[in-house]
Amino acid sequence: MKENSPLRKLRLLIKGIFSQSMKELGEVRKALTFFLYKLIKTVYVHLHVRKLTKKMMEAKNYKEWEETGKEMDGVLRNNKWKAEMRSRNYDYKNVNYMYLFLKELRRNDLAHGLTYTLRSNLCKNMYGIANPVLYE
Repeated sequence: MKENSPLRKLRLLIKGIFSQSMKELGEVRKALTFFLYKLIKTVYVHLHVRKLTKKMMEAKNYKEWEETGKEMDGVLRNNKWKAEMRSRNYDYKNVNYMYLFLKELRRNDLAHGLTYTLRSNLCKNMYGIANPVLYE
């Protein structure tokens, strides 16, 4: 058998593992288990996202596309920000206030006020909404 053959290396590795203490073996086992878990999870997520992307591209209408997009957000964990409004990257209090104000204008059918408010506020990076960190 060659000195540097893969089979020899494997035998040496196995021999080395069996000569280690049980505590060291436990650490190796934990590390391998963690690595395998991460690998399987990454492959699963990648394949699931590919499937959902294809489904979104083949959607027949907006509702179907939106539902698939929400499912993809769940798989990629991109929906966590919806549950927690607080952020250091924008002024979340004023953004929420503006959202409620615009909603009220729309409900009362005040198109002129809605247009004026949108034009005068959103074009100016108001409340930090154009922060590049938000779009990474």
